[in-house]
Amino acid sequence: MRSCGLLNSSNKPVPLRSGSVTVLIRGFVADVGCELLYRNDEQGPVEAVFVFPMDAEAAVYAFQARLGGTCIQAQLQEKKQAQELYGDALAGGQSSFLLQQEGTGGDVFSCSLGNLPPGEEAALTLRYVCELPLEPDGAARYMLPAVLRPRYTPHGWDGEDVTQGVPRVPQGELPYTLSLSATLQSPHGIDRVLSNCSLTPLSYTAGNRTSAQVSLAEAPPWDRDMELLVYYAEPHKPSAVLEVGLPGAEPDTAVGGVTLQYRIQDQTYKETLQFPLQPQDGDRLPVHRLAAKSLLLELEGAVDTGSEGDRRRALETSLSSGVVCSLTAYVGVDTERGQPVQGPLVRRDIPLAGFGAVPHMWKMQGFSNMNLASRAMCCSAPMPEDWDQDLCYQSADCAVDCDFDDSLDVPERAPEESPLLRLVSLQNADGSWDLDPRLAAALGVSETDARGRMPSQDVPPSIWATVLAVVWLHGRAVGQRDEWELLEAKAVGWVRGQAGPQLSECLEAANTLLGCSVGPAVFGL
Repeated sequence: MRSCGLLNSSNKPVPLRSGSVTVLIRGFVADVGCELLYRNDEQGPVEAVFVFPMDAEAAVYAFQARLGGTCIQAQLQEKKQAQELYGDALAGGQSSFLLQQEGTGGDVFSCSLGNLPPGEEAALTLRYVCELPLEPDGAARYMLPAVLRPRYTPHGWDGEDVTQGVPRVPQGELPYTLSLSATLQSPHGIDRVLSNCSLTPLSYTAGNRTSAQVSLAEAPPWDRDMELLVYYAEPHKPSAVLEVGLPGAEPDTAVGGVTLQYRIQDQTYKETLQFPLQPQDGDRLPVHRLAAKSLLLELEGAVDTGSEGDRRRALETSLSSGVVCSLTAYVGVDTERGQPVQGPLVRRDIPLAGFGAVPHMWKMQGFSNMNLASRAMCCSAPMPEDWDQDLCYQSADCAVDCDFDDSLDVPERAPEESPLLRLVSLQNADGSWDLDPRLAAALGVSETDARGRMPSQDVPPSIWATVLAVVWLHGRAVGQRDEWELLEAKAVGWVRGQAGPQLSECLEAANTLLGCSVGPAVFGL
């Protein structure tokens, strides 16, 4: 069997060879294309099934396949019809491909490629758009979920497990690779780019720094999500995107204007922006698709309550906009092949990175070139407390390396609850935390240090503990922000109502203790 090429831990051939991601980031919107390259090195046809994570608010709007010299555009259909068409195509010996959302959460998808003939290659490409959140330090954050982490099947969960049966292998044994390249555009200029993975130097493609390109310098670790933090010259200055709403609509070569008025604390601000009434995105229509996704999320929430009218509206919205939801799926069939594919079809599930082994210790090199704002921790499996598990965010224009220490002989052990889950489980109903040994352990500090670093004896322990927890979330779990954003907002609301002028002192002391650089904007200061 080893002559068949790529193998998983069970010595079965794996047809997925590589994943290639291209990202176009315009301001705070990312348009992403993901190409999955398959090759069948077996003696008969195979069906390859790949389950992968996705941002729950991302709008998946296109799916196509390149089989031989033929490019096939998949069509969005009602999910049951798409599944039936896919099954009928396989039964008739036709190559077919299917993209569908798994479950109702919107953050797990599956890609199936059936009847890939022996010795042939296929490239499947899906496209999606997503809105990028603005970080407290002014960065636009793009995250590529690289793995299905344990958050999808939390401890004690007795509901649907969409990843059940998917094979797991140590990340060093994954038989496929990942590459990523990004094009960055902003009318206000691009300052710098940071990442938790190694990047090539930032290359400006416009003299005024309004356009740039950057790529992964090497394949990223598969045990964590990959992040890009894009810093613009004027991140808070408003900009506008104009899209044609109806096919064939004639743009007006006139100038439009918009006025934005808002209030921060006791100050009122007013911004006026003028822009040409000329479409900027062609057929990409990211704003339309994000609007459709927002409506679908609202309608799908009502579908769960049994509203037939909302179900019908969700289905119509998905089909008319081209954005996938839990009721629809993309399906394509190769009708150009003259002869049906011969031989029994064998299913091959694409393996994912496993979590049974403790990651190697990280070595830090060149860290003195970066400030603490660029430092974060991202750990998918807990390590002994005396291990250094820091992960630095690397700048695209400075030489900072993070290497695994392969000299360590680390035995495998059973997965344990992550520090984030431990911290979440300790939060009180009002949003606060208590200062106790369990919190100190979750934060990775001793209880003596946690109590001894309080800025003054006048600070209530619960306020100090809550500030520590919020700082830890922003400094050490930024890659899992979607999981703690709501509970963090509750904690900030509570501490602001309790701390008063002591909050600034607590924040400074917490940053010092935890080695973070969380800004005062997190607490509304």
